[in-house]
Amino acid sequence: MIINDCELSNGSRLLHVRCKGDVSIFGAMINAGSRDEMPGEHGFAHLVEHMLFKGTTHRDYAQIINRVEDVGGDINAFTTKEDTSLYTIFLKRYLPRMVELICDMVFNPEFTDEMLRRETEVIRDEIDSYSDNPIELILDDFEDVIFSGSPIGHNILGEKRTISAATRQKVSAFYKRCYTNGRITFFCMGEYDFARVRKLLEQHTSSSGAIDKEASRMPPATYSPRKLHLKKRTQQIHCVLGNRAYRATDERRPALALLNNLLGGNCLSSRLNMSLRENHGLVYTVESQYTPYSDTGNWNIYMGADRSDICKAVSLAKSELSKLCENRLSEKELSKAKRKFLAQMTLGGEVKENWILAAVRQYTEYGHIFEKNEAEAAVNSISPELLREVACDIFDENKISELYYE
Repeated sequence: MIINDCELSNGSRLLHVRCKGDVSIFGAMINAGSRDEMPGEHGFAHLVEHMLFKGTTHRDYAQIINRVEDVGGDINAFTTKEDTSLYTIFLKRYLPRMVELICDMVFNPEFTDEMLRRETEVIRDEIDSYSDNPIELILDDFEDVIFSGSPIGHNILGEKRTISAATRQKVSAFYKRCYTNGRITFFCMGEYDFARVRKLLEQHTSSSGAIDKEASRMPPATYSPRKLHLKKRTQQIHCVLGNRAYRATDERRPALALLNNLLGGNCLSSRLNMSLRENHGLVYTVESQYTPYSDTGNWNIYMGADRSDICKAVSLAKSELSKLCENRLSEKELSKAKRKFLAQMTLGGEVKENWILAAVRQYTEYGHIFEKNEAEAAVNSISPELLREVACDIFDENKISELYYE
């Protein structure tokens, strides 16, 4: 792969990855998400993502979708706390078609009253569906616990009352404030010359929007651990326990990511799965996850258990945390953990879509993409002492918050 990047004349950026193959990816990542919503705008970032598909000043919904699907392509989008992404996957000969379409959707959305009315109804239904899934709901509610009083704690879908109150003027104001050129990174992965991709983008972006600085965000409020029990009338007791964690650019991020994978990552041999499920049969699902943001992070453990088992399950989970704080990993254990973690990273990166989305996020966070050997070196340099230091910091019992659905 050959990687190039540049700043376009309109102030947005281009990340280009040249690689062989008949399938290409082109899209845009905007540094604007639910964290950028002001009071009365809760859910607007996600609503704007939906509205990008509903029509522009040049084409309607059917024309947008057909522009991609008529040539066998696929189009997708998602919103996070800090980003909104829109991208297409297509046969490489259709690059000009996709560049024009994505630029039209990003720069020329049309927020009509009628389409807003229809889409807010769709999102209200999405909120109802989401509320019926306690596993997803409790993870979002937990972020509101550890980031209490800060927009980053709000769930991405928003609330029915703010979505219902959305008007063309309000949504347009959010879009104009957040979708500025300085926040946009276009990305392209395919068998193309960099100069060709840049020229195509310049043709469709040179007269667009205002050049503006990237997002400026207030840091989260001071953290104090909390323990909450909420009545949800669920069949199981659902529980999340965790703590604030390291930001994306923190030098300890690789160590916490490795530690999290060892503890409860996406593998059946994780310590939490072996203890709570295999050895004691207390849970069907137990996992831990680490989500870094630009200036903070979220680390947590999720589990669901019968009412008679939840106390023991939580106790066992805390015991695993204590072991990592108190005991230094042997060289053999650490070598095995690194080997497993690096292999998972490599396997995940074999999917082009996964790789480019991770790469563009690295680019927006660090200003460059980590080569495979850089990532491996960062992981291999982690010492048992550093792992224990990170465990004592993040897994400190006095810093842990707990949330229960009962």
